[in-house]
Amino acid sequence: MIKLLIGSLFSFVLLFLSCMALAENPSQCTDRSRIDPVVGGTVCNGFYAGIGTGLSFLEPVIINSDESVESKMHLLLPNIYVGYDINQSFAAQLYYSRQGTAKFPSGIGINYSNVGISGLYHVENNLAFDNELMKNTSAYLKVGMGSIINSIASEADDGIPLQVNALTKMQVHFGLGLEYKMANDISIRAEYMSYDQDSSELAITVVKRFARKVAPILPKVVKPTPIKAPEICYAPTGILEGVEFISNSDELTQDAKTVLDGILNQLAPFPKVKLEIRAHTDSENTPEYNMQLSQRRSETVSQYLRSGGINNIDSLYFGETQPIESNDTETGRAKNRRVELEILSNECDF
Repeated sequence: MIKLLIGSLFSFVLLFLSCMALAENPSQCTDRSRIDPVVGGTVCNGFYAGIGTGLSFLEPVIINSDESVESKMHLLLPNIYVGYDINQSFAAQLYYSRQGTAKFPSGIGINYSNVGISGLYHVENNLAFDNELMKNTSAYLKVGMGSIINSIASEADDGIPLQVNALTKMQVHFGLGLEYKMANDISIRAEYMSYDQDSSELAITVVKRFARKVAPILPKVVKPTPIKAPEICYAPTGILEGVEFISNSDELTQDAKTVLDGILNQLAPFPKVKLEIRAHTDSENTPEYNMQLSQRRSETVSQYLRSGGINNIDSLYFGETQPIESNDTETGRAKNRRVELEILSNECDF
């Protein structure tokens, strides 16, 4: 009675989980006849059928006799079933097995057959095997309800009426097995089933699946977002012709402001551009004075550009240390008094 109650509970739980799996994933799952997820259209939900043979182990009890069966082992033929794969993990099937006839020395013979319904849970094979046989083999568990059908094959030779131990009309059965998946939706199963204390079997069956076909599962194509080509700043670089100061001061001339306004117009679309301003002087005064003068002039130009919206600016100053012409002539000294601009970022919006 306890076994019946426990088995009934297990059967209900397995049936409930199967229905939940069907509701959550009614049409698409991995085809268990193959290892890789399906991309060609076959899915694993669908009907299947199996047939096979094996050995049954029968041990009926006769109440009014002490004799034991001549042999517990018998030929199981046939073992047939039809089922439905709900998804990759769960299946349900109807089965029938003819277990043979248990015979006693007195001539008594009792026929055994089993019929019922089972729920199957397939254990996913996540182990990494190099061997093809192991990669395509997975385990499964079975539990369900059924009935052992007994009939009298022959009476005792002495004519004494049989008193066979009464068996429960409905039995809870348990089982476990291995399934090897082959091509063309064909599998080989090896399983052990226990129906009751007097009935169990070991079977080998061939399974053919009739999986429902659906359209191939294709990956979703995401159109790439076009990448906008970077815009390059074409503001003048190098020596800024026309950027001059009032003699011995850091005050910009009006012409210098006009030149800097033109640069600001060119850089207006690119406020993140990084610039470098370098100021130089001639050698008319002391080196210390010239260094301070070039510093003030560099800051003046940088500040003017910042006021126009360009904030990423480095201000450098070199005094008279980097002449490009001789300071011995007025022309050379005029060229040495200069301001240079350099764009440090490759792209204007860097």
